[in-house]
Amino acid sequence: MSIECDAIVVGLGPAGATAAYELARSGQKVLAFDKEKFPRYKPCGGAVSAKVNRILKFDFSGVVEDVVDAAIFTYRSKRNLFIQNDTPIASMVMRDRFDNLLVDMAKKAGAVVMEGIRVSGFKEDISCIYVETDRGKFRARVLIAADGASSFVWRTLYGTDLGADLRETVLTIESEMSADRNSLEKLRNKIIIDFGCIPWGYAWIFPKKEYLSVGIAGVKSRLDRGIKEYFNDFLKCYHDILKGGEVRNQKGWIIPEFNSNTKRIAGRRILLVGDAGHIVDPFTGEGIYYAVRSAQLAARAVVDGIGKDDFSAYETDLEKELYAELSAAQKLADMVYSNPKVWYSLVEAEPGLIKKYLDVITGNSSYREFVQEIKSYPRFKLLFNVVKGWLKGLMGR
Repeated sequence: MSIECDAIVVGLGPAGATAAYELARSGQKVLAFDKEKFPRYKPCGGAVSAKVNRILKFDFSGVVEDVVDAAIFTYRSKRNLFIQNDTPIASMVMRDRFDNLLVDMAKKAGAVVMEGIRVSGFKEDISCIYVETDRGKFRARVLIAADGASSFVWRTLYGTDLGADLRETVLTIESEMSADRNSLEKLRNKIIIDFGCIPWGYAWIFPKKEYLSVGIAGVKSRLDRGIKEYFNDFLKCYHDILKGGEVRNQKGWIIPEFNSNTKRIAGRRILLVGDAGHIVDPFTGEGIYYAVRSAQLAARAVVDGIGKDDFSAYETDLEKELYAELSAAQKLADMVYSNPKVWYSLVEAEPGLIKKYLDVITGNSSYREFVQEIKSYPRFKLLFNVVKGWLKGLMGR
């Protein structure tokens, strides 16, 4: 069997579709699979941070439901802190439409997309990798695994889900909720973020055209009851906004947050991107930006390395560009979620820091710069040192 393509991409969420698009537009022969047929429903808050606009090479405004430029932060639904940003913070999308657009762009770039096809196995050889599916066997020089949090590729390689052996797994539940016109207008261009309503996590209300996306996420090991109970309590706190709203498409899932020990390259010919590689913001749980960017880095490594059959530049590029950022985000998460009440009180005293954090979301700053900024404030420096000591003690147990 001759090599049928340069690269096979498994999974066509933002990571896989971006990888297929980037490879195809660079002249590579690309074959991309997904077990679903597009458009398909995908549980997600649907907040695409403004920094995604900086790296996507095409316009996606046609699938945007709302553009957010303000945020309401609360602590257990009280102590409102309203922040109006000078520029958009995020675009709200429905993942079925957004992902379908990315897949269409990959097709237009020249990628061969096969929908409704399941990968059942793969085998790495000296000069290629074989991928088995329910529609036959295919052969390529490299496999890009973009098959999400419960990555089949990862499970096949290591015999477990990506996050199963990690100490901290984040559980999430979200619903689309109908709301009256007044509530929809009240939240137009705004998001609500609530801290303290769940251990080591937060809850949110995001605006869409015809309804609200309402969700909650928290670290599993820290929860003393089911996540649905926390979610229902959160709904009660915002009864005035959500009253009479019908819950639909309620889904739960796992967020595969960044962990520095997770491998993103498995063997010479398998690259893990996006959720499949645990390349997810450990503070907010945002995955779309890191899915797109890691896919771009993987595609570049393939384009540059296919002639010499060496794709190791992907790991090097991740280390340089994304690992340090995600590590800084983890420091921020430890600081905030270890004691959200104290953190929130400090932020109330220094509300300007929230605007500085929004600069991270918009791509005008970085987590590394923001964490350093925090350390320059005496009251925050004290909290940082307390958390650092707590973590050191925890790791030494």
